[in-house]
Amino acid sequence: MTDKKVSELDEITELTDSDELYVNDGGTSKRIKRSNITVSEHSLDLTRIEEINTARLLGRSSAGLGDVEQVQLSGLALHSDPDSGDYLLIETAEGELKQIACNDIPVAPGQMGSLGSGQFLGRVDAGSGSPEWVAYADMTEEGSPTSGHKLIGWTAAGTMRTFDVGNLPTGGGGEANTISNTGAGSQVAKAKSGVDFPIRSIVGTSPITATQNTDDITISVDDLPLANIADIADDRILGNVSGGSAVPAELTAAQVNTFLQRPEAITVALTGENANAYVADGLVKFRMPYAFTLSELPRASANTAPTGSGITIDIEDETASIFSTLLTIDATAKTSTTATTPAVLSTTSIADDQELSFNIDAVGSTIPGAGIKVTLIGYQQ
Repeated sequence: MTDKKVSELDEITELTDSDELYVNDGGTSKRIKRSNITVSEHSLDLTRIEEINTARLLGRSSAGLGDVEQVQLSGLALHSDPDSGDYLLIETAEGELKQIACNDIPVAPGQMGSLGSGQFLGRVDAGSGSPEWVAYADMTEEGSPTSGHKLIGWTAAGTMRTFDVGNLPTGGGGEANTISNTGAGSQVAKAKSGVDFPIRSIVGTSPITATQNTDDITISVDDLPLANIADIADDRILGNVSGGSAVPAELTAAQVNTFLQRPEAITVALTGENANAYVADGLVKFRMPYAFTLSELPRASANTAPTGSGITIDIEDETASIFSTLLTIDATAKTSTTATTPAVLSTTSIADDQELSFNIDAVGSTIPGAGIKVTLIGYQQ
């Protein structure tokens, strides 16, 4: 074997466990396999490797064998979409270098950075990918949440959790508002209970009924029997003196008489049934037993019709005629209702105990007429 200098030996770029190295062991040359070489963990530290600059890592910027390089962090390719299969190199609190999966890194709410107004960190679409700033306006509103729908929130201990809508408490609490009754009378609103504002129901009792509609309640009152109406004064009845739907009022006796007026007739015979009529005053006199109102013209009739000329009749109330045009029966007629000149009343009111006098002022010139009668038509006042 020819002696050679170390610089003359062939360079080996990669060692295997079967390769051997020559070492000096206390002045004696020996050989050792690579697989038997050990390096104490305390034999090297970073300060002994070489001095490196700030924000540098020792390694290689490209894959393959070669010298160790100082690699700038800014020179590394940015991995913008890490997922559960990616890892980070970290130093533990004990000073050990370890790897950790990206999805195992805990993130506290305060470490996410500054949120935008009306936004939160997440994803609009389902699936894996980088978190995004999501605006509330970009989300679809769930109008009718039910059991099984989830809400995101924090516990009292500050831990983020999901909450099932069906398990949310419905009891106490609620917004700081109230409901109250105003004015006198029965109270519709009850005391607030949590978030609930209870309202008393309206119950109809005969003859009153309450009907619930979509937007309102209709209260109806059936016909009321008199027994359901409050006490009324003596000699009064309830009613209206005119038609319509007005509230019934107490009516006086006079109003009741007006309300219940029914015509009545008083007939007076001025001659016998077959006796001829003749001109005379006061053929019949009598006093009215009550106040009386004439509701229409008095009527005169004859059992035997006059001929040649007609019959003229007058009625006086002690001092004056009640007619401005006297009552007549035309020739050949038996009733005053067909008179060519109808009678006209000058008064319709006859007082109680008023004396009436019945006179014949003219009779038929050929046949005077017979069986003359006069009828008063009206009602008591």
